[in-house]
Amino acid sequence: MGLSRRAYAALRGVHESAVRKAIATGRITTEADGTIDAAKADAMWDSSTDPSQ
Repeated sequence: MGLSRRAYAALRGVHESAVRKAIATGRITTEADGTIDAAKADAMWDSSTDPSQ
């Protein structure tokens, strides 16, 4: 069991809406139970984010 969207947003230091958008666009995925594996999501988020933006 992973983190809720709200808890993951707090961990990343972003708004929950940013996490919802990242899920909706496929930048990160959720587990089967709808929670977020923070380590996996961090890797996905970082690899799909342009640091110059």
